[in-house]
Amino acid sequence: MSLDIHKKPRTEEDWNKFWDLYSRLTTEYPGTTERQDALARFYGVAGRTVRRWMEAHPLEVKVYHKADEFLQIPFVKKWWEELQLEEITDDRKRDVLSHVRKSWKFLERKDPRLWTTRDMKALIKSWRGMGLKEATIQKYKSLLRKFLDGVSRTIMPQAFDLAKVLAPGKMAKRGGAEVYHEPLTIEQFFDVLVPNMSKASRQYVEKRLDRFPTAEYVDEMTNTIIHFAAFSGARTGNLKTGKDTLGIRVLRRPDEPLVAVMTPKGIKTGSYVLYMNGEIQKWDILGKWNASWRRILFPGFVEKKIIDWIEHAHLGHGDPLFPIAARDYRAIIKMVRPLCNFPFMYYHHNLRSTSLCWRANSGIPLEIAIDIGVGWLTIETAKEFYLKWGKRRHEDEIKKLFSLIEAKAPLPPRVEG
Repeated sequence: MSLDIHKKPRTEEDWNKFWDLYSRLTTEYPGTTERQDALARFYGVAGRTVRRWMEAHPLEVKVYHKADEFLQIPFVKKWWEELQLEEITDDRKRDVLSHVRKSWKFLERKDPRLWTTRDMKALIKSWRGMGLKEATIQKYKSLLRKFLDGVSRTIMPQAFDLAKVLAPGKMAKRGGAEVYHEPLTIEQFFDVLVPNMSKASRQYVEKRLDRFPTAEYVDEMTNTIIHFAAFSGARTGNLKTGKDTLGIRVLRRPDEPLVAVMTPKGIKTGSYVLYMNGEIQKWDILGKWNASWRRILFPGFVEKKIIDWIEHAHLGHGDPLFPIAARDYRAIIKMVRPLCNFPFMYYHHNLRSTSLCWRANSGIPLEIAIDIGVGWLTIETAKEFYLKWGKRRHEDEIKKLFSLIEAKAPLPPRVEG
C-alpha cells in the first residue's frame, strides 16, 4: 500500500483516502480491531488514536459512500438508510456494507433482486477456496445475512431462501444448544421463566439504579413484556425504528398523531396501542420488513396485565409502552439464562416460536394462527415449524381420514375359489 497520507486526516479528501484504506483492509484483516491496528501502523500512531479518529468523525462515512456505485441501487440505498437507525456500531454497519458490496462485485454486479441459492453457494465456495478460517467464513455469512434480513420481502421475496443457504436448517447452534426456535412449554413459561425473570430484573436494577425508578417498576415491565411476546410472537424491536415489542408507543388521543419515525418506505407512525377509557381499542404493530399487524388476540388476563402496566407506569400519549432500551432488556435476558437452566439457549426470540407452538398444539389451523398475532408474515415462513410441532395431531387426523374412507369404500368383490 502506498498512499501519501501519513498524517491525521483533516480535509474531505484525506478522509476519503482514510476510509478507502480501511475498506481495502477488510479482506486481509476481517476483525475490526485488527483493521484499526493495521491502520495505526500505517499512520504511525497508536491503535486507540485511530479509534478516536473514527469516533470523532462518524459522519464522514456518508461522505465516503456518497458516490458508491452499489449504493446507487435505489432499494439498496433505502436498506442502508434503515441500517443507520439500528442500534449497532458504525464499524458493524461499515463491515456489512463492505462485505455485501464485495459479494455483489464477485457475482459480476448482478442485481441482488436476481440473486439465487446457487449464487450463495458460489460465494461460500469462493471463501473456502481462499483458505479462510471457518470462523471468518461464519462471520462473512453473518454479514450477508444482515443484508438479507433487512431488505424488504416485496423487493427480494427469495431472501429467506438465500439466508437459509447461509444458515442451514435455521436452527443455529451455540455451545451445543439449539437457539432461536426452541419453544417453551406452558410449564417452562409459567413455572420457570416468569419467576426467574422477576429475579433477574431485580438483580439487574441493583447494578443500574441510575437508569430506572425502582426494581418493582422494572420487574412489572419485564413480566408484562414476556407475556405480551409469548401470546403475540413479536420480535424484540426497538423504539428508534418504531418496530415490534420495544417499538410500541401509547396512543391516548387518536386525533393527535404520534411523532413519526423513518422507515425504508418513508415516514411512518410506527407501532402503537390505542388506549382509551381504560380499554385497549386497537393494536398497530410495525414488524420486520415493515409488515403491519392490526389484530392481536390476547387471553383476558394478559390484556388486563398490559392495561395494569399502562396505569401503573402512568404512561401518557406518545410514551413507549415498554420504556426500556433494547441493550438493557437483552442484558436481563442474559442474566435469566443460568437461573432458568433450560436445555437450550434462551433468547427473547424463543417466545416468538412459543406463541406459534402453543397454537399448533391447540389445533388452530396455520392460516388462522398467523393471522391472529404479529411476527409471521407468510405461511411459508411458519409452516416448517408449525407442521413439526403439530405432527402428532396431524397423524391422528390422517388416521381418522383413513378410517372414514375405509368405512365408506365398497368391499372388494369376493373371488370364488
